Amino acid sequence: MRPMNIDQGPNVGKQWASEAVAYVDEHSGTTVRQLTDSRAHDHHLYFTNPSWYDGGDRLLFASDRTGRPNLFSIELGAGTITQLTDLPESQDARTLSDHDTYHYDGFPFLFTSVNPTRPEAYFWYNDSLTAIDLEDFSLRVLWEKPSGFDGLITNVTADGKTVCSSIHEAVDWQSDVMNETWKARPESRVIGVPTDGGDATVYHTEDYWINHVNTSPTRPELLTFCHEGRWKHIDHRIWGLNRKTAETWKIRECPEETAHVGHEFWLDDGEDIGYHGVDEDGNYIFGVTRYNDEDRRETVVDQDIHHFHARTRDLAVGDGRDGSIYLYDFTDETTTGHELVGHDSTRHVQGLHVHPRLAPEGSNVLFTSNRQGYGNVYLAEIPDKFSA
Repeated sequence: MRPMNIDQGPNVGKQWASEAVAYVDEHSGTTVRQLTDSRAHDHHLYFTNPSWYDGGDRLLFASDRTGRPNLFSIELGAGTITQLTDLPESQDARTLSDHDTYHYDGFPFLFTSVNPTRPEAYFWYNDSLTAIDLEDFSLRVLWEKPSGFDGLITNVTADGKTVCSSIHEAVDWQSDVMNETWKARPESRVIGVPTDGGDATVYHTEDYWINHVNTSPTRPELLTFCHEGRWKHIDHRIWGLNRKTAETWKIRECPEETAHVGHEFWLDDGEDIGYHGVDEDGNYIFGVTRYNDEDRRETVVDQDIHHFHARTRDLAVGDGRDGSIYLYDFTDETTTGHELVGHDSTRHVQGLHVHPRLAPEGSNVLFTSNRQGYGNVYLAEIPDKFSA
């Protein structure tokens, strides 16, 4: 299939002067740089998808500051903001045209992914898996999903050649999307679409709600996906998949009713997978295991963390449900988090979840918060001796 183009509106390339302002957290003394400040909701990408590009000098984020959601970038040095998309007013940049799904709840670019080998990013636009050139801002349709299916998180393989995602039969839920979609057992498919456009390859299909397709950052053939739903109810959460062989396998089984894990992500080595949850004894845990579920290490932590992220097995960051972000130093196998910064986000919708992520250079933590009323994007500096 020859890729089709989508015409952008006249505001593509529009720039805003820096909105960045620095402050010191009153509890921890951490220096924080607030990157955005508009009377609109701004947020970075989902924490499993890096927001940085252009050698780490720019950051992707989404905002509805134009009256509807669009994709933007920040030049981190000067703070200049550039509008990357200006989608037609007659269309809605969501998975479905007819209704607002739980996954996007008004934040359609949350699950955008960046190509690690070329200046391009990918998102769902109506029924189209769409590519944006991050230099000239042109849009291409890579693939059209089947009618009646929802498209979910996108993720790019380490070689930059394939956009992976999952699609599932749309469920006409009424009040509790998580429980109703899980109970419906929709047909789901794990797919890969060439970044140059073309037919999708279906690696796996089953009658269970599949979500959170995450590709290894170093091994193009490996990815994980999950059985979606409330963690206590699903049969098994984390699954591995080899794209070359279509083999699937379970990662970190939870045989006891008291145990459950999730929010899985890849560490930088592309072979270790992090997760958190509750162990068989009812303890809150952070865990890391290899993609083949060997060399597993789990540490009991001091509280119920909403999301964890780590780049290595030594240091992790998590957003506590008490309104603060914590660092965990696992070189000493500590169980106590060190408070980095207060986030005070309501987290009442997906786009306002904190989703903390360690920066590529390891000196900052990226997060979203609506602590001032609107969602904004922040970078918190990690002190050299944060344990003090």
